[in-house]
Amino acid sequence: GKFEEKNLIDIVMWENTETSEWQSALDGYTVAAASHADLDTFWREEYAVAVRARKPMHITKDELLKVLRWKLAHGKFRPLVKLVSSNEEQNVVAITQAALAALGPDPAPNTVLDEETVCKVMEKLCELKGVGPATATALLAPLVSSVPFMSDEAMEAIPALGPKKYTHAHYLLLREALVTKATQLGDGWTAETVGRALWARHTRPRPGKRKTSE
Repeated sequence: GKFEEKNLIDIVMWENTETSEWQSALDGYTVAAASHADLDTFWREEYAVAVRARKPMHITKDELLKVLRWKLAHGKFRPLVKLVSSNEEQNVVAITQAALAALGPDPAPNTVLDEETVCKVMEKLCELKGVGPATATALLAPLVSSVPFMSDEAMEAIPALGPKKYTHAHYLLLREALVTKATQLGDGWTAETVGRALWARHTRPRPGKRKTSE
């Protein structure tokens, strides 16, 4: 298949084992997310604090919609807002409470979950109207770093994954690859920060890049 130049650069990035290169990509995250900075701050910092403060943990409809808006601003737009908005507040609370219960009463952000638990939690979240595997991971990633966000950019950067698919099985392959890369990169790296570095590397404008042909 013919890859765009950006995809080739992303694939070269994936094969790179230099921690400094990955750190440089991750350092560019804030600039890359500048167009939706408020939503991104909510997603990375405020959302998990609010959800964790509730006993038992659950997600509100307002938070679900805000995470969805973050996801749509962060990646490709899809007409999901109306469908997700049709979930009733009590259903959002009940379904997310049941899903997050599988994480344990007070899971640490660095809790390592097995595949069975990840699937169980994602499948429960996908009972919400308009929520698929990618949105489910957007709801989970800020809470548990071993459940990285399922971004198109991360999927496209990893040649071994093949064509991207929005399925639980494909997500598990992505997650395994990101966890492995985080282990290779060493201290401080998680599956989620590896995914963010790939997203930022793909999204951030490259200075000095000129178009060479039409």
